[in-house]
Amino acid sequence: MKNQLEKSTIKKAAELYGVNSNNLTAISEGFQNKVYSFTRNNHDYIMRVTSKDKRTFQMLNEEISWIQFLKKSGVPISRAVSSKNNQFVEDIHEFFITVFEKAPGGQVQVQDSNQWTPHFFQRWGKLLAKVHHAGKQYSAGKSNTDRPYWSPNHPYNHDLFKNLPSEFIRKKYVELIEKIKAYSMDKRHFGLIHNDFHQGNFFVDKDEITLFDFDDCAYFYFAYDISTAFYHAYWQHTSFNSTEDDFAVEFLTHFLNGYAESNVLTNEIIDQLPDFLKLRELFLYVLFLKAWNIDKLQDWQEHTINNLKTNIENNKIYADLDMGLLTKIKNNIQKPL
Repeated sequence: MKNQLEKSTIKKAAELYGVNSNNLTAISEGFQNKVYSFTRNNHDYIMRVTSKDKRTFQMLNEEISWIQFLKKSGVPISRAVSSKNNQFVEDIHEFFITVFEKAPGGQVQVQDSNQWTPHFFQRWGKLLAKVHHAGKQYSAGKSNTDRPYWSPNHPYNHDLFKNLPSEFIRKKYVELIEKIKAYSMDKRHFGLIHNDFHQGNFFVDKDEITLFDFDDCAYFYFAYDISTAFYHAYWQHTSFNSTEDDFAVEFLTHFLNGYAESNVLTNEIIDQLPDFLKLRELFLYVLFLKAWNIDKLQDWQEHTINNLKTNIENNKIYADLDMGLLTKIKNNIQKPL
């Protein structure tokens, strides 16, 4: 029944965007959405199918509104596309449909020394700063956010908390949140963020980076977006390269130099990185436990889950990013490449 409903939804959605459903190509079934690609009039598009138990109509409309604001502000993002009904969010059966222009280029190649460079890290950081700066302008004076809004009064991600597999790890999460509750929520440190800002969510075309997938956008600390970028960059980099090459200092120095070109960068943001890296670790641990078949894990998946669990339980600092390295990075900020 569910498959028939989904097929009916896809057929209707395709009609609303002027294509035949047979021309839709399934490209992923993500953690929140099903995603399809299609071509119309020699232009490539991405169709996102979101179950109504994952997002509300208001949340998606607010996401689209911010995306359009970013585009008008000159931030390189994948533009939302309206349907034949002149709607950016279509409501079909049990699903919401949204469509975006497909970003030009492809994913950055970590093993390509011509792409994965300090200059690229700096441009990546500058892009994030532009997103955060535009988010401040967009949210100024707004009384109704219609996106998740973290606050000390409601600090816990309940979906994450309830899926933590042990009381010991839940205690670690609570301790971490108590630290984060003490951080300033002023406009230099807190605002509207992408909330999933890793290299899988942008494409690179020559020197241009185009950002997409704002599905998780929320009001939270700017340091979390920076931490997410570094977490996944370091993870992928060390999968292919030595861990003895000072990548943490190199990446964050250039990324943060780029960030400082377009948004305020404080010492507090840099000091917060280890805590938000740990929060990202907890998030990924729960995500993988839910998404992967625990009884049929591949070797790399089992290694990943066990490694996350060990690091969380033992309070291991991600990438050994201790105060010594943070001080070194601060001393490097604002210096030329």
